[in-house]
Amino acid sequence: HSTLFPNNRLAMKLELTGAARLLGKRVLWGGAIQCRIPETFVDVSEMRQIPDNQEVFVDKNSDDSIILELMEIASIQSHFDDLAIANDAISKEIKHQYDDDNFIIGTQSVAKFNDTNPTEIMIFLSIYRLYRADADLLITYNCSKPPNVPDDMNSYALLIKEIRESIEIVDLSIFTQ
Repeated sequence: HSTLFPNNRLAMKLELTGAARLLGKRVLWGGAIQCRIPETFVDVSEMRQIPDNQEVFVDKNSDDSIILELMEIASIQSHFDDLAIANDAISKEIKHQYDDDNFIIGTQSVAKFNDTNPTEIMIFLSIYRLYRADADLLITYNCSKPPNVPDDMNSYALLIKEIRESIEIVDLSIFTQ
């Protein structure tokens, strides 16, 4: 098992990186779930229709996105592979896997917006397991300009961890049929 954040020095460095942002509380799925998302991210559902099992946010200042998605329980590897299929990824690679945190950092080469040249995006994927609902809440951060410095990569990972830790389940009735 790898340790996601080996020292507290990282938390101090976060303020110097692009991933460090003010987090604001967001209401998801009609109020059934709440969590904290960076304030620079806007709700895509205000601009276009998205699937009922997703909440999608895009950064006003970049092509980065955060997707929260309700899925059937599966391994983190299976979720990463399913994401590659959904993205029509030309290639995919897991860079780091943290079994103790249900967390993956990987890359996928995808052709974005009908572009013929694939773009490599860095994906930070985490699972928040909803045992009482027999479901996974996936938290995916798609980074359009992959960080090349390990501390920057860790800052995005820390952001995903902060989002996951801020999740509040308000109403489980959305999982009943």
